[in-house]
Formats: sequence, C-alpha cells, structure tokens
Amino acid sequence: ALDQASGRRLWAYGDGMVWNASITVGDGRVYFITSKNKEAAAHKTGRVPTGDLGEDQFLVALELKTGAVAWEQQIKTPAGMLMANMAYSGEKLVLSTSVSNQFPVTCYSATSGKEQWTAKVAWPRNHHGGHLSRPAIVDGKLFIRPATLDMETGKVLANNMPGGGCG
Repeated sequence: ALDQASGRRLWAYGDGMVWNASITVGDGRVYFITSKNKEAAAHKTGRVPTGDLGEDQFLVALELKTGAVAWEQQIKTPAGMLMANMAYSGEKLVLSTSVSNQFPVTCYSATSGKEQWTAKVAWPRNHHGGHLSRPAIVDGKLFIRPATLDMETGKVLANNMPGGGCG
C-alpha cells in the first residue's frame, strides 16, 4: 500500500501470489485470494497460471492501514476455472468463479473467513462473455448474471436478468 499524498510505501504483502481480480476492500480491510503453491510461484511469467491455483490457496484479510494479517482461511476453488472475482457488503465476502458452464459462488464471513453458504448459477451462454460475470451486491441481493441471490442464504430469488452483447 502506498501513502496517497507522498507515494511512499506503507506496507507490502509477500506471502504468496495474489489473484489480482480478487482484491476487494471493505470496512478498513483488504481481502484477496493468494496461492502459496510453489509451482505457480515458479511460473515463468511471474503470474498464477489461469485455470488452477493449486492446492495451497488462501482467502486473506489484511488491516488496510497497517497490512497486518487479520485472518487467513485455506480455501479450494474449482480446478479449470476461467475467472475469480470477489465483492464485499455488510460483513460478507462473495467469491464467484467460472467453470464448466456455471458460476460456483461462495459467501464467507468477512470477520473470520468462515464459509457461510455456496450456490451455483448456470452461465447464460458459453460465448461472447456469457461465461464472465462479476458479482454485484445491492440492498442485500447478489447479482451474478443471469441470477439474483439472497445475500443471507444464497437462495436464488430470480433467474431472468437480461444480458447484453459481448460481455
């Protein structure tokens, strides 16, 4: 993290490879998925290979001001996944991934990292961006195209959100 005014480094995290698309901020913490898999870390591109983060995956919460680890929870994402994104709202973190014609969704407690519920949403189509959908949370509802889910339970409330063209 950098000081906004001076650009000076305040702190850095270096325990694994961070999946950039998972970085989420809420209530004074930064959350992300990291892979501590040595094979992934040794990849010649310096990036975690798309598709499989390996067995050593963790959901991490850091204190935004200090970089101190608030908690760390080992997780497993689906092998072969195409993307992973997170969203935060009301002490909950939602991780959505994309694999095998569906979006596996997991809700975690933002205070402890403990899993609260899981759900699966079918892709609206498998071309032109139908396999990509970032989670959005509004008024206690989670939107992952084409579905609307209840944030407390993960129950599908509706499955008719219209899609666009490409993406």
